[in-house]
Amino acid sequence: MNRASSISIKHQLQLYFVFALGFIVLLMGGMWIAYNQVLHEREAERVLTVESEVIGAAVKPALMFNDRQLAGEMLQSMQFDTDISAVTLFTSDGKTLYSYHAEDNHAASTGSVAFQNSNSSVYADGKLGLYRVITHKGRPVGVIYLESGLTHMQNNRFAGIITVLLTMLGCLVIGLVLASRLQHKIAKPISALAKLMRQMSIDGDYSLRTTSPAFNRETKELLVGFDQMAAEIEHSFSEAEEHHKHLRQSEERFRTIVELAPVPVIITRPSDGHLLFYNQAALKLFGVVTDGVSGRFSAPDFYQHPEQRQQLMQTLETEGEIHGYELEVVGVNDKPFWISLSMNVMNFEGAPALFGAFVDITEQKNVEQVLEKNNQLLEQRVAKRTAALQATKDELQSTLDNMIDTYYRIRADGVVERASASVFSLLGY
Repeated sequence: MNRASSISIKHQLQLYFVFALGFIVLLMGGMWIAYNQVLHEREAERVLTVESEVIGAAVKPALMFNDRQLAGEMLQSMQFDTDISAVTLFTSDGKTLYSYHAEDNHAASTGSVAFQNSNSSVYADGKLGLYRVITHKGRPVGVIYLESGLTHMQNNRFAGIITVLLTMLGCLVIGLVLASRLQHKIAKPISALAKLMRQMSIDGDYSLRTTSPAFNRETKELLVGFDQMAAEIEHSFSEAEEHHKHLRQSEERFRTIVELAPVPVIITRPSDGHLLFYNQAALKLFGVVTDGVSGRFSAPDFYQHPEQRQQLMQTLETEGEIHGYELEVVGVNDKPFWISLSMNVMNFEGAPALFGAFVDITEQKNVEQVLEKNNQLLEQRVAKRTAALQATKDELQSTLDNMIDTYYRIRADGVVERASASVFSLLGY
């Protein structure tokens, strides 16, 4: 079984709610941190720009006269922001006039700052570098470079991250508490429905119905639909049980009637002719002695000519039924006899079967054979008598034709029956 499907809907709702809330909180926290980072960077750049303007105005005379000592005195006398880690003054031709580095800024003190003759800012290695051109009466007299370690901004960012994490944790805890409280209204009726379905499946009792209240439209439709489905299944099972009961009664009546019928009856399987049912008249006709165990015989065993069964199946498939089909069969003593077979298709014990009833016509066949033999003898005698009469007639006609005298015979109606050949020479007829 899938592991996810084994989790209860109560826990699934809690997990989905917490995961969704956690994702939203993470997204909002990340967006807030990113936005706060941008605001702090802009604020740091704005503050550094103001300080560059203040410092630039103070050291402008030193740049104008290219006085390194004056520049150093002016920078040393100013109170710098603790975030400023380095200050570098460039003359208008790009030469370094003076450099200042905070005591804790060892990395910056070992490197040099590139000259730029335009206002710009750059973030690198967690620091902000700012270039500002110092002008006097519209003419550039030098460039000041300020570098900030952004210590204040990093402290604020760390505090913001801690705040966001605590807020996220609080939201998750609150969300879990709310989920455990609110899921009751959704999960309880569905859990009760699942329990009812398991009980119904185990006990087979389809009269059970839901009793849990529904707190939303979808759950109510689900519970009502389940009750309707259970009612339909219960009704269907009742009808099926009643139908099976009537069917069993009908089969019992059918077995009783057929068993007591004087006409031999068998019911066979269409595929292989296996006997499913037979009455005592059929056993007596075929000379079979049985101990009451049915189904030990097969219909093809009693065919005198086994190929006739295939012909019967084809006729039955084409016409749907067979009436009065004369067939020669054999009993258990291998003595042949004739039957008149009638057969059609029926349902027996829930499966298609062949219902066959037959009558012993052996005596009729024997009488027909005797009559046919007598007819043949009679026909032979009639043929011999007819041949003898024809010969006598031919002999008489030959005698008359050879007579000199004229001979003829006339019936009472004047029709000439016989005449000798001399009539033609005498009368021309």
